[in-house]
Amino acid sequence: PMVTASGARSTPATTLAVSRDLSHLKGWAVYVLGEVDGKKINEVMIVQDVMNERYSKRIDIMTNSVQFANNFGVKKLTIVPIKPVG
Repeated sequence: PMVTASGARSTPATTLAVSRDLSHLKGWAVYVLGEVDGKKINEVMIVQDVMNERYSKRIDIMTNSVQFANNFGVKKLTIVPIKPVG
């Protein structure tokens, strides 16, 4: 496992990285909402990392494999902050 910007160990399907414009959410639990391939998504994830500064208004969900991530692709999802974790 990798260590994130927050110092936590990353966990697939739970760890979320955000672009720098959303970095104020680091350490927060957030709802990830949307629809992917006809399936509704309503997951709680934890913002534990920050992406390269070239990105804005983006999130990156850690997955178990590169193949899964490539198949998942780029999606438009909504994040709703819940509360700081810890």
